[in-house]
Amino acid sequence: MLLPIPPAGAQTPAIDYDTDDDGLIEIDSLVKLNAIRYDRNGDGTASSGDETDYAAGFPNPAASQCPNPGCQGYELTANLTFPAAGPFSDWTPIANWSTTFDGNGHTLAGLTVSSGASAGLFGTVGSSGIIKNLGVINASVTISSNAGSAGAIIGILSAGGQLYSSYASGGTVTAAADSTTTGGLVGGNTGGAIRASYSTNAVTISGTRDNNDLGGLAG
Repeated sequence: MLLPIPPAGAQTPAIDYDTDDDGLIEIDSLVKLNAIRYDRNGDGTASSGDETDYAAGFPNPAASQCPNPGCQGYELTANLTFPAAGPFSDWTPIANWSTTFDGNGHTLAGLTVSSGASAGLFGTVGSSGIIKNLGVINASVTISSNAGSAGAIIGILSAGGQLYSSYASGGTVTAAADSTTTGGLVGGNTGGAIRASYSTNAVTISGTRDNNDLGGLAG
């Protein structure tokens, strides 16, 4: 059967990534999860200079995909598993997160982080950042920078930031440097709120290290 050939110059239809119209853009793949780092305020458009990287996860978004007042963050719509090798096998923490991330009760499994001064799924969550309803299972997070912070979900939770109704289990968070702040869920908490959340991760020190602060929930 012959398929019709689009006419030259035809435009690709815009895509609605907020199909339930709740103002949260939907994530159902690791490619999309990775792309949200290029839209740190959650409005559905890339930060200046990051348009190409954002488009790898969210090509051609519809301009009106989120209802008034527009897009205000992201939400998981599926459980995701990080691979043991290849892309995303060694996760680069999402830095300076300043909007909502709703896990919707879903899980992220097999997260591995081995570098960065703020290690976790999110490296830093700012004063207007909210992480909620998320489970991170079987993670392996290691802080290898002196004076750094590490947690399975957040490296540093800033004053005003929020983490609630979330958990981390079955994994390890390891301090492999000096003067670190390391916790099962959050590394350093500088005044943010942690509510209705828990961790059963093992929090350990690798080798002989000095001046480390460790905690089961937060360092």
